[in-house]
Amino acid sequence: MLNDIRVAFAIESTQTLNGMEEAILALEQGAQDALGQLFRHAHTLKGSAGIVGMKRLERYAHTLEHRLSALRELGKPADKACCDALLACKDRCGAILAEEPITMGDEDEDAEGSAAEAPLSAEDEQSIRDLDTALGIEAKAEEEDAPESAYRELERRAVPELYQGGVRVPDAKLDALVNLVGELVTVQAQFTRLASDSSDRSMQGLSETLKRLVGDLRTASMDMRLMPADNLFSKFQRLTRDLASELNKEVELLISGGNTELDKSVIEGLAEPMLHIMRNAMDHGIEEPEARLKAGKGRRGRLGITASHEGASVRIRVSDDGRGIDCERVFRKALERSLLAQNGKPSKEELLELLFLPNFSTSDTVSTVSGRGYGLDIVKAAVERLGGEIHVESEFGKGTDFIIDIPLTIAIIDGFLARIDDRLFILPLANIAECYERPRPEPGLRERLIERNGEFIPAINLEHTFGIERAKEPGLGQEMVIATAYGAKIALGFDKLLGGYQTVIKPLGELAGHLAGISGSAILPDGAVALILDVGSLSRLAK
Repeated sequence: MLNDIRVAFAIESTQTLNGMEEAILALEQGAQDALGQLFRHAHTLKGSAGIVGMKRLERYAHTLEHRLSALRELGKPADKACCDALLACKDRCGAILAEEPITMGDEDEDAEGSAAEAPLSAEDEQSIRDLDTALGIEAKAEEEDAPESAYRELERRAVPELYQGGVRVPDAKLDALVNLVGELVTVQAQFTRLASDSSDRSMQGLSETLKRLVGDLRTASMDMRLMPADNLFSKFQRLTRDLASELNKEVELLISGGNTELDKSVIEGLAEPMLHIMRNAMDHGIEEPEARLKAGKGRRGRLGITASHEGASVRIRVSDDGRGIDCERVFRKALERSLLAQNGKPSKEELLELLFLPNFSTSDTVSTVSGRGYGLDIVKAAVERLGGEIHVESEFGKGTDFIIDIPLTIAIIDGFLARIDDRLFILPLANIAECYERPRPEPGLRERLIERNGEFIPAINLEHTFGIERAKEPGLGQEMVIATAYGAKIALGFDKLLGGYQTVIKPLGELAGHLAGISGSAILPDGAVALILDVGSLSRLAK
């Protein structure tokens, strides 16, 4: 029971601290109700801390409440110094949360104890003194009530809202549910196969009903794992503010599409690579105010994050209106490292791709902000581990865009089962543009391109790519799939297309985990194993 309370409080307090940070940043921008929101979050934190016996946190939040009341009484806008101090107080709340144990249920603890008896640390008290200095007020005794009118007005609005019709569920339970649904999908596929081989019509009807119910359950369970991208994007507001101050730059962060939903595992996996892209844009991309004015730009740089649905994927774009990437400089650096031939004439896209090579940089100095040993090669690897793809677009002097295409979910997919000799493969249904049949090419002919409806499409020979040695001669015909990934098309040939198949992605082992062109495996109803094709990775092979 106590462990459940710890989990629930950890989830709630994290949300409350995030809300405090967002309110402080909004307060700095002059939002009218931001102070009321901040007070409401502090009040919620104080009450929750008292319930679980975290007296030090309860006392600190209570003290912060009084200062917020004083700020309201002063009736003046919160300047940068005030918001710096408020953010420091919010950070102290997080530090106390990490340091102080939950004592609810402890037999040696008086639940009747007063929060006023809980000692604050030197760091706690210093953060409050810094806030008093920023507010321009004298320190108040904690027992002293805030001005009645202001305090009661804020307190009236600070009553925590109940979670109407919802409960908090730990991540582990959601993961367990999705795993169970995955197993059920496999069992349902086995039953469907048995029903199709049977002449019993009632069994076939039951199979269709089961298929529909399992499909609905699968959709519901996957929806529970989806989170708005804003859960990740909102954290960059504070980063932008603090880095701009550290770098002596003026930067405005604009976020759109924050309600676009992604699997929580995808959001977690994107946190580090996006953090580096943001740091890189602010450190190397956006210029200092004076340099921007000389270039005919406004003093304040613009940094944008957008998210939008692109079929079964989500496209995330991080853009800045800074100095852009000097492709001539990239070319010279590549020549110095013997990455290009002296007489080579690479395209702009090829030059920009060089930025993702290990240890490749056009900067002569390592920055403490965006260096840190976390290069664009690691960013690219992190995105590809999630089944995504990243590329960069830039115009020198005008700005740079980093574009990430990422799958909506990576747990359960609708696929298309196909066979080459005795090997089984599954293509994600969302990647399939067209299927058709054609005569099989002459043995030994290595096609690089095929023509389809007046368009030349890169062809991937899967037998050659995966080293398949045939046990029997193929037939005269070949069934083709035109697959798409992130705007590019490839052609794949199979002996037989076996039809639609819903499956759970099973991770590959360590030895096969980094095999190009494969994103996972699936267990079929008869116990056979099929490999799930990674169309994005195969598309990169075609390039």
